[in-house]
Amino acid sequence: MAISRQHRFIFIKINKTGGSSIQRSLETVVHDMDEKGHRILTDYDVPLDEFFKFSFVRNPWDKMVSFYAYHKKRGFDLLPRRRGDAPQGNISGSPGTGQAERSFREFLLEDLQTIRFRNSQGASSRQLRTSNQLDWLVDHQGRVAMDFIGRFESLQQDFDTVRRRLGFPSLQLRQVNASKHGHYTTYYDDETCRAVEQAFQKDISYFGYRFGD
Repeated sequence: MAISRQHRFIFIKINKTGGSSIQRSLETVVHDMDEKGHRILTDYDVPLDEFFKFSFVRNPWDKMVSFYAYHKKRGFDLLPRRRGDAPQGNISGSPGTGQAERSFREFLLEDLQTIRFRNSQGASSRQLRTSNQLDWLVDHQGRVAMDFIGRFESLQQDFDTVRRRLGFPSLQLRQVNASKHGHYTTYYDDETCRAVEQAFQKDISYFGYRFGD
């Protein structure tokens, strides 16, 4: 979890929103930051009103393409094995995993359902990573309890707002764990576009995202 008791802030690091870049930058000036993966706001057992709480969000359609590219780069090794997958290491394009290549359409309409509804394994936050981003940012009463929510689309500008609020000097973000892919709109057809719209209704409504932004 990304929390600094010295500087009194909590950073909710939502996956695929530039969080690793932000974390690396903060670590250059914050030396007591405790970071143990992706956690939601209600995981923090501290008086929330005593901390500056911030996070970053991303257009859901864009986020899902980045999520797909991340899994593809890993050879889909984080996904449950599917019937018909070859023995480990025998699949072309997925070295060492035995996982068959997935198209974006298969990943979005089939695999994400498996991830979304699988049981949690210990302290892993993997099951959270296909949830609405808004779900990460609410308190135990279901209220959005953040002091600042930045956007991946204006990452450096919004991060500058955070670091000024915390009294830190100018910090330039550098890309960390960036996924390589084309513009997200080229991955979608009507069905996959609607699937994201339905799955992320809360994010789209609250943050005002649209397909093509």
